[in-house]
Amino acid sequence: MAADAPLAPTLAADELSRTLTSIALDFSPDADDGGSSIIGYELWKDEGIAGSPYSMIYNGTGKPEQISFIASGLTTGLTYRFKLYSRNAIYKSPESNIEIVLVGTVPA
Repeated sequence: MAADAPLAPTLAADELSRTLTSIALDFSPDADDGGSSIIGYELWKDEGIAGSPYSMIYNGTGKPEQISFIASGLTTGLTYRFKLYSRNAIYKSPESNIEIVLVGTVPA
């Protein structure tokens, strides 16, 4: 059994995957898993407006091998904030860094 919560994972946007309505996000667990293997991740995003509430868009509990997710259905021109949690057998980690993504493609 786990003695503690895992430390916060790291979340990064894959800038090369950016489209007008989506972005791929990569997960990386901290080396300190709290004494029990990571069993999955939860990814949350806001509504693209500063101060808006977050909602879970991916529940990967039971899928620790899943270390990326494509957030789709986003609105071009909005700036979204994403945060990630990892889970071990008992606890959820503190939130990751907040990854801020302006949705859209870079002009040629």
